[in-house]
Amino acid sequence: MRCCPVCYAKAKPTVSDTVMTDTKLEIKYVIVCPRCGFGCHKEGSVILQYDEATMTPVVDDRGLQSLIRKWDSILRDPEAERIANI
Repeated sequence: MRCCPVCYAKAKPTVSDTVMTDTKLEIKYVIVCPRCGFGCHKEGSVILQYDEATMTPVVDDRGLQSLIRKWDSILRDPEAERIANI
């Protein structure tokens, strides 16, 4: 995942909310820079549920993957990002 396009600090998804119903757990994430506060403030989610017949976990993380793709698509200066990561 790319760093912040404003201050080049390392940004990571953080948990904003969790919801549990019956056999389903939904974890919602946001990506906001810890240093400057820049972020998209949209939520991506991971849904964990259990198949009741076999009790095997089923994970759907398409929401989080979509959020990370949107974050990575923000315009940035690749040279400055490379220097910041050294």
